Amino acid sequence: MPIQAPTLSARDLEEELRRIHARPHRTFTTAFYGAPATGLQSLTVTSGENEVIEFRVAHATCELLARRALVGAAGGPLVLLVDFDGRLPLDVTSRLAGGKVRAVTEERRLARLFGARSVSGDLLASPLKAALLADGDGGYGELPGVTLDLETAWRKYLVKMVNFPADAPLSEERLIYHCIRDLDPLGFRQVLRARSDLREALHNFLGERAGPVARLAWRAWERGVGMEVAAFVFILQAAKEALATSEYLQAWLNLRLADLDPELRNAVRGQPELLDRWGALADRLSLQFPDDAGLDEVLVVAERQLSDDRLKETLGHSRYLPSALLRGKQSLAAALGAGLAEPSLATLNEARIRLIAVEAHRLRVREPHKRQFDRARMAVRLVGYRTARTDVQAHSAVDVVAELASAYARDGGFVDWARTAARGARTDALDDAIAAVVSSLDEVRDEMDRQFAMALPEWSAHRKTVGRIVPIDQALDRFAVEFLTGGEHRRLVVLLLDGMAWANAVELLLDLEDHRWGPVRWQPKNATGDLLPPMLAALPTLTEVSRAAFFAGHLMESGERRGTGEDPDRFDGHAGLRKVLGHGPKLLLRTDTEDRPGHASRKALELVASADRVVGFVVNAIDDQLKVGPGLDVAYRFETVKALPDLLSAAAHANRAVLLVADHGHVRGDRFEIGKPATNTLSARAREVVPGDVVGEHEIVLDTDAAWRPKAKNRLAMLYREIESYGPVHHRGTHGGASLAEVVTPAILIAADDLVRSIGVEDKELDLRSFPQPTWWGLEPEKGPRPAVAPSPAPRSEKPAAKPSVQRSFPFSAPPPVPASAVVVSRLAELLRASELYREVAKKEQEFWDRRVIPVVEMLAEHEAGSMPDDMFAARIGVPKFRVPSLIAEVSQRVNIDQHPVLVHDRAQGVVRLERLLLEQLFAGEGS
Repeated sequence: MPIQAPTLSARDLEEELRRIHARPHRTFTTAFYGAPATGLQSLTVTSGENEVIEFRVAHATCELLARRALVGAAGGPLVLLVDFDGRLPLDVTSRLAGGKVRAVTEERRLARLFGARSVSGDLLASPLKAALLADGDGGYGELPGVTLDLETAWRKYLVKMVNFPADAPLSEERLIYHCIRDLDPLGFRQVLRARSDLREALHNFLGERAGPVARLAWRAWERGVGMEVAAFVFILQAAKEALATSEYLQAWLNLRLADLDPELRNAVRGQPELLDRWGALADRLSLQFPDDAGLDEVLVVAERQLSDDRLKETLGHSRYLPSALLRGKQSLAAALGAGLAEPSLATLNEARIRLIAVEAHRLRVREPHKRQFDRARMAVRLVGYRTARTDVQAHSAVDVVAELASAYARDGGFVDWARTAARGARTDALDDAIAAVVSSLDEVRDEMDRQFAMALPEWSAHRKTVGRIVPIDQALDRFAVEFLTGGEHRRLVVLLLDGMAWANAVELLLDLEDHRWGPVRWQPKNATGDLLPPMLAALPTLTEVSRAAFFAGHLMESGERRGTGEDPDRFDGHAGLRKVLGHGPKLLLRTDTEDRPGHASRKALELVASADRVVGFVVNAIDDQLKVGPGLDVAYRFETVKALPDLLSAAAHANRAVLLVADHGHVRGDRFEIGKPATNTLSARAREVVPGDVVGEHEIVLDTDAAWRPKAKNRLAMLYREIESYGPVHHRGTHGGASLAEVVTPAILIAADDLVRSIGVEDKELDLRSFPQPTWWGLEPEKGPRPAVAPSPAPRSEKPAAKPSVQRSFPFSAPPPVPASAVVVSRLAELLRASELYREVAKKEQEFWDRRVIPVVEMLAEHEAGSMPDDMFAARIGVPKFRVPSLIAEVSQRVNIDQHPVLVHDRAQGVVRLERLLLEQLFAGEGS
């Protein structure tokens, strides 16, 4: 430990040295340094373990100690190094090693402090030299065999004096962070005040090595206001956009910065580069904090600097200032209101921009903001859906059902998922705006449900000729039998998730892509969409009725006894499957499919692994959840349906595709308000109408053979609005009615990623595609209005056509057709095809360039800033999300000429990015 004492007497000093030298197992070197002109000497004792003990003694005392034979009296071998400009007495020099006085230079003393061999010239010329020599007690660590340079000396000096981390980079953000902590254990501020040359040298060093903002931060630390420099990092970042145009902001900044440091007077006009550099440190500085608490403290100081609302509004784009989050919420609320009042591309784009801005704020991941912004994202999607809706003309009730069912299968699950997820408590203006959007879409869905339900009775009379939609009793023939006729290598699991609505299916299918499962490209004959044609449940939409129709291949007759326990026999007797298989397939119900905890049973897994080409299972997880209260939210994911992971894994090992279906959908209990009193109820949404019963305003009534009733002489009534039920309903959801969510039932043919490779047979129809997402779901910027969809021709019927109904107009989201005349070759496509590279590979890879390279480039180039989230990219290009990395790798090999990053996939951010300008430069030059 360094010891510094006042001037000691000879006796006291001698006793102290004797005590030190008497310590066992130590070897000491005692050195005298002095300048007679000052009358003071510095005596240093150094042990072999680098312990340094320094005494300041009078010149006369040193001479007296020498004369009293200090060396011999100390009790150990000593070397006396004397820096002395006078002549020592003979009796003293005779006691020195070799009888010589050895001069100790400043360079040698500095080197010894650091354990180095030599010292650089710039350090010897720096004021730091004197500070180190005056400190003199070491503690800087060893630099064996190294020349001590100025930067190393400054770094080690700061480590000792202010605890600057030895392993930290000497960067501006690190200096600012250190200055916030205000560490000064050895009174370094006082040293700098006393040594103006040292202070100026330190400022110059920090400015040159770290940067000008580091110098500012250090100057602020010396005055005890280092926190304010950190606070202005975030203020200046937020001020960057408005600074050039806001005179009020300019004047305020000039005043506040001049108060912070006199050198910053008129900095707005005089030092704009410095202010830009200062504000650009925000993201890097935020990473210096080991937890959020420290950064929160800085931002509180920053908020205190903002003296009025005008400033806070000007800085409202900040990603850090808490006041900016509040204003961002207000702006988003206003944009949602505008999008609701006047749906247009302009209002939608404004809502998108406001959402992106608030989602960039650092507090976005904290509660309650996280849940609110998740809900806000769903609300913006719903605004996008409203903007994308197109009125379609339908000529008949069959058209109404077919078109609305197709629209619902394409968009409805996403809309219902968004409506459910967007609901929440109302605590501020943004919550109110979200609620208004949801309420508006509830009204849209009510009207769609009304038109759909009103057309159901007439559709029921023509259900055998529907063409574009598939009644559930015909589903196995269209989806399973047709699929199996494609070859003996095709094997199938029929997996029925009881009660799964399209909202659940959408959530589940998007998650399945992350587990390398996705829809296959196969479709039944005459299908026109991206997936299987929409499937419609049997009426009423009850498990016992609709599931029986699915497995049996025909509808139940009115009066026929209901019972799911007979479904295995119905599946075994399915005529179409028996014809293609030569026998009936096996079906396991829930009790055999699931074990007690709800996972896949051994019996089920063994059946999947069996030689049977078709096997079936029923999983009741979703329908069971509908029977519980609404207080617990449930995500429909790969892992949350417990039996699903093991069943799918077994199907993949057995080289089976999976027909994932439901027997009916359901309506959520979120909106139930009206409990209609009723008798002869079959469920909360369906009842039997006996003679004399009055039909309610929002009921539809069917008496055709397509609607099952307990007694054939009676009729069937079903509710179709989401807000109504027969009696109070406290469950999470229910079914039995005639809404789109209950009748239009999911049916998706999916497979594992490696199915095609595993079967060893070339079957391109088994390859996977991405699960299609509507454009509005990805919040993609729209390029212009969509053209209207032409009405579909009414299907031909073997029976005399019913009298056409009045032409109907109803809204839904429909993708525009692409007429042949509209297909044009883009400028980028021409550029790529005109390149020498394309001509060189035309014979070998032209098909890949035309099918993959050029479409990828064109799609990204047309998108906002050439960048897309990888899940959106996958949906647009038509590949599963998990294949995006390999696809981008293949395409980038063709377009990243000389390793220029034209096309990249940033996996950390989940973004695919195209540098269009770089592409044009490379291929224009390459083709010339």
